[in-house]
Amino acid sequence: WFMWTRCATSCATVARRVEAWLKRQALDLLAAETREYAAKAGVTVAHVAVGDAKGRWGSCASSGTIRYSWRLLLAPGHVRRATVAHEVAHRVHMNHGSDFHALVALLFEADPAPARTWLRAHGAALHWFGRAS
Repeated sequence: WFMWTRCATSCATVARRVEAWLKRQALDLLAAETREYAAKAGVTVAHVAVGDAKGRWGSCASSGTIRYSWRLLLAPGHVRRATVAHEVAHRVHMNHGSDFHALVALLFEADPAPARTWLRAHGAALHWFGRAS
């Protein structure tokens, strides 16, 4: 009884704290992986940030800022890393041409197509967490 009574007043607070913690974890992990792939590509990244865009998993600005959806933390590791390789490759090629795709595969050290397929099939489910119905 006590747990239910207490939760009725603080569940929203707990949910916000858990989401904030997940965002911090995502930023730490994505920043580390971005540094790793950037070093491998021989490029610099000015800033790494996380957000909660529904339509993109990542973006790379010409200024050198790379932004990710924090929800990539909830995806399998290979999916997250393929996305990081994709965004870092944009520091070299700001397009989706054949040289860009070759660099993504080189950085990722595998074919990133299965990761893209996973995101298309399951990515929407990553948005269920933390959303009010």
